Amino acid sequence: MIKSILKLILWLVIIVLVILAYQTNGSVDMRISHWAISMSFATFSLLFFLTISCLFYAFILARYLQSISTKLKLYWSKKQERAGYACLEEGLAYLEGGQLNQAQKRAKKSMSLLPGNLLPKWLSLSTMKARGVALDSTIISDIVKSKTMGLLGYKYQIEQRIQDAGASEIELDLLKALKEHPQFSWLMKQLFESYIAQSNYLSAIEIGKKITTTSVNISPQIALCYFSLSKNTPEDRQIKYLKAAIELDVSHPEIALTLAKIYIKTKQFKKAQSVIESTWKYSQHPNLGKLYLNTISKPTSEERLSALLKLTNLAGESLVSLTLIIDECLHSELYQKARYYLDKAIQINGGMSQDLLLLRIALTKKDGAEKLDVENWVRHLVPRFYSSEWKCSNCNSQTPTWSENCKECGKLQTVRWITTRQNAPTIIHNEGV
Repeated sequence: MIKSILKLILWLVIIVLVILAYQTNGSVDMRISHWAISMSFATFSLLFFLTISCLFYAFILARYLQSISTKLKLYWSKKQERAGYACLEEGLAYLEGGQLNQAQKRAKKSMSLLPGNLLPKWLSLSTMKARGVALDSTIISDIVKSKTMGLLGYKYQIEQRIQDAGASEIELDLLKALKEHPQFSWLMKQLFESYIAQSNYLSAIEIGKKITTTSVNISPQIALCYFSLSKNTPEDRQIKYLKAAIELDVSHPEIALTLAKIYIKTKQFKKAQSVIESTWKYSQHPNLGKLYLNTISKPTSEERLSALLKLTNLAGESLVSLTLIIDECLHSELYQKARYYLDKAIQINGGMSQDLLLLRIALTKKDGAEKLDVENWVRHLVPRFYSSEWKCSNCNSQTPTWSENCKECGKLQTVRWITTRQNAPTIIHNEGV
């Protein structure tokens, strides 16, 4: 294209020279300041063509040198880019292997080799997070501004704010982030937890309902918000909140216990039975079974035992239900039935556990049908094959009672009634039994 334009200019110059030659009669007179130059037109044309040729070849040389320079820059940039990606891969390998100091060094080097790339910055933040040190706010800001990794930047920013100020102090940051990314469920979940930390349960419920529309199920957490709202409120509103909670999470025994106690207090025994039966299918908490007996008005021993058997039939035989039945049989002096259900419990557990041993000792003392041989029984003890307890889903710590937040890790709404099954019973240490 450029050569074609130059050729066109050259032809225009030739035409202009022909016209000048015709008008000047074969000679050219020029006056430059005090200098007067007179030459033939042929000499003038030769000098003119030499000048134009020099300029033309100078331009071609400049273009060639520029092309060489561009190729050299491209070569060095690609070489630097390859070195940067190689360094980045090494950093990822070190991060995966737990060598965090080496990973941080590779992240810094790859950031210098790939200045416009966000991956080294992500590696640097991930390494800082793994090391437990404060994240670099400048790097976070760069990632937040990007279109491709902006959400990840917000995630790091919010996590850093939670670490610095706590979950209750980040509401404004989360609302600002949600304006730009209204469908980002992680941000909504953090806002949900922030409202819970502030005890702002109504706002937490509102944002929780939005989260459920994004295919993220947090119904148990919303149920606990309703449960928290029910405390220290009039009885009618308390029932309203508890019913909403039980509809969202029918498996939580603490919610069922609270609602059933209110129904029993107000003589609504059928409703109390319905609540306990619905929850018993999912969570066989012993207090639910004991409270179920209070829903029977002036029960006889047989009626109490029938009520416990009804619960057992709803969810199948378990150590919890059989233990309740054995206790009731001992209390009602139905020793033959107590022995029958004790044998069933031992069979389900895969052997005699410490809890079942105490029941066997109590039964033997009351019944007297067999010799009390504790020393021999202890030799055959096995641990509980099934274990039901309040456990934190975040840190797996156990607690004797339910609480809204875990006492070990401090996480909110993570304590659940969990029944676990061991792979195989093994002989336990019997000293002191």
